[in-house]
Amino acid sequence: GAQAVMHSDYSISQFRFLEHLLLVHGRWTFQRISLLILHSFFRNVGWTLANFFLVFDNAYSGRQFWDDTFAGQWTSFFTAVATYAVCITDKDFVYQNTL
Repeated sequence: GAQAVMHSDYSISQFRFLEHLLLVHGRWTFQRISLLILHSFFRNVGWTLANFFLVFDNAYSGRQFWDDTFAGQWTSFFTAVATYAVCITDKDFVYQNTL
């Protein structure tokens, strides 16, 4: 048992803590990861649709809607910071009301 604990990512001291770990923290982790995926899809769809509708306006010339500086900062700063801030702090219920 002791060697398995030393090689694991985390360990719990008593078996009764496993229910709380799986049901509460597992639910929060699932909610946060699914919200992160939805935000990632949303920001990529928004970027693509803006460029798609610009094609009709500029007569299919291939011109981009944003300059390269803004395009480089779009994923790394403008959308990723907001997405991670929401995903880290989001909880669908209060810790004291669990189980």
